[in-house]
Amino acid sequence: MKGRAKSIHVFLAVFGIFAAASFFSPAYVEAERSRSAGAEFVFDAYDILRRDFYDQERIDLPVLLNAALTGLSVAFEGKDVLFVFDEIPMDIAPEGAKKWFVAEFYRARKLARRIGQFEDNELAFAATDAMLNSLHSSHTFFLTPQEYEASRIRECGLVVTCGIGIEIRKEDDLIYIHRVYADSPADRAGLLRLDVIVAVNGEEVGDDLEYISSRVRGERGKSVDISVKRGIKGLTYTIFRDDIVVKDIEKRIVSRGSHNILYIHLSGFAERFVYRVRGALLAHKYDAVIFDLRDNHGGLLWVLEAISGFFLRGDTELFVEITESGERGYFIDELNVALTKVPLAVLINNSSASASEIFASAVQEAKRGVVLGETSSGAVEVSYKYELDFGAGMGVAICEVLTSSGKKIEGVGVTPDIEVKLEVEDIIRGEDVQLTKAIEAVIELVEKNKK
Repeated sequence: MKGRAKSIHVFLAVFGIFAAASFFSPAYVEAERSRSAGAEFVFDAYDILRRDFYDQERIDLPVLLNAALTGLSVAFEGKDVLFVFDEIPMDIAPEGAKKWFVAEFYRARKLARRIGQFEDNELAFAATDAMLNSLHSSHTFFLTPQEYEASRIRECGLVVTCGIGIEIRKEDDLIYIHRVYADSPADRAGLLRLDVIVAVNGEEVGDDLEYISSRVRGERGKSVDISVKRGIKGLTYTIFRDDIVVKDIEKRIVSRGSHNILYIHLSGFAERFVYRVRGALLAHKYDAVIFDLRDNHGGLLWVLEAISGFFLRGDTELFVEITESGERGYFIDELNVALTKVPLAVLINNSSASASEIFASAVQEAKRGVVLGETSSGAVEVSYKYELDFGAGMGVAICEVLTSSGKKIEGVGVTPDIEVKLEVEDIIRGEDVQLTKAIEAVIELVEKNKK
């Protein structure tokens, strides 16, 4: 473990568990560990849970190691191979449970080497992933080396990829553009959110989202023809692929009659976002703000506190955290760009999570603005990320989060003041009804303030 860094063939082999455990001596285990991730990798993750997970009553060694063994079995199922293990007894002592697991793990490794279908570290990663998932905690999870590196990049607020700059989704039989990234080739060509994709390079699309994505992706500088349906219109765009820098925020002024509304879409709560939001709030003149947190999966706690300080009074309780030692309220500091009286609408959907849910609930309970859209995902715990050996990582929930009034969010979500669902008919029409309703709501707040 490296330390803390603040999502058929049948083979049956029967061995005597304790005989096998005695064979796998500490020296042997350490030698195996130096070559690839083994049982000790799983134990390292368990040790972190035992130290930092907020609900220690759920940290039961035999239960967690049996979950890890189930993960091994599932990994073999993915190779069309059956691996049957003997469950660790619930009343066994900790050292006995570990020896039992070591024996089963290295029996699995021997089988994996015999069939030759596993990558290095794959078994240990699968076991650790299953163990962490068994806690059913949204912020306790395993990260492969690639996922861990990607998460570190996201926290810095910079994501670079190659393509045309769209995010596509599926609703019933429709494949549509969920998001067009600002200043991307798709944006410059004229593709719009909610355009329905009907063909790629002249080939009609089916309903396989991954296949369509693979057709859209490609080599930098090469073109791709995207045919879309926008309302009753059929349009085709030739777009040249390029490097895409996914911007941290998207902002624009939306004018409706005499009203100017500042629209901000925030994709996360990474450290650079504080200055981007502050700059957007200072750079424009507006009557109201729409803060779009749809598909915002959260981020850093201090960033949430800072951004909340732009909109909420300094004495506002942001949330309450529950740990083994008790509960504590988090109050925000009102910042010098505070807009505590500017009409505010917050947009959320079922992919809004973590920090975005805390912000939406704080706005609701402080009666600071109106929250619209769909019930959020209910994935809101405060967590640390840790770097493990072999470049992998894990997240661990260190406390449960409640709203300032004591309401539970984890597994429940935040219910909007005004529910607005994006239906298939809206996609076909190309109308973002959630944004339309948010515009209407803030204009109503502006007019109400005039009275």
